[in-house]
Amino acid sequence: MKYLILMLSCLTLLGCVNDVEVYPLAEQRADLRDFDTDGVINARDACAKTPDGAVITNDGCPNHIQTSQEQDLHVLFANDSYVIAPQYGPELDKMADFLEQNPEVTIEIQGHASQVGPAARNQALSDNRSLAVKNALVFRGIDEDRITIIGFGDRVPEFKDTTEQAHSLNRRAVAHVVGYQGDVEYKWTIFTQRDEKEAKAK
Repeated sequence: MKYLILMLSCLTLLGCVNDVEVYPLAEQRADLRDFDTDGVINARDACAKTPDGAVITNDGCPNHIQTSQEQDLHVLFANDSYVIAPQYGPELDKMADFLEQNPEVTIEIQGHASQVGPAARNQALSDNRSLAVKNALVFRGIDEDRITIIGFGDRVPEFKDTTEQAHSLNRRAVAHVVGYQGDVEYKWTIFTQRDEKEAKAK
C-alpha cells in the first residue's frame, strides 16, 4: 500500500513538472552594474574610475573645484655662456612637473644677456640661453610644441647699473606660468570636518 501511494505521488509530481510553463529570460539591454560604486550605473557612467567619496555629477563624473598655481623659472648663466649649471636641475624638474600636472599650459622662455660685448653677440647668447632651457624641459618629457622661446639680447636688463654683480644677474633665462587645476571635491563624512565658510558660500 505504501509503495502504491509513493508511486502515485511520483506520477503526480512528474505530471506537475510537465505542466510548468517556462518563461523566457528577459534581455538586459543596459549594464546595470556599478563598477566604481559611485551610485551611477555603468550604462550611463561617463567616468569609469571615480575616486571613492567624490561628489559626482549626473554623468558619474567627479565634481572639480578650480584652483590656480604659479610657477617661476629663473636660470643664471656664466659670462659668454649658455650652458646650464647643474645647480638649476631641481628648478627645471619643478617646472617640468608643473607642466605635466597642467597639460593645458604653454610656456614662453625669455633669454637675456648683460650689456657687455657686442649687441649681436649678446642677441645670439640670449637666443641660445632660452633654447638651452627649452631643451632641458624637452629632455624631461615636455612636448616642445608647448614651449616658445624668445631672446631679448641686452635690451631688457633686470639691473641697469654696470657692476659685475648686475651683469651676472642680467645673464638669465626666465619664465612665469599660471596653471588652473581642478581638485576633486569630496563628500562630507563623519570622519571629515566641513569648512563652514565654504558651506555658507554654496
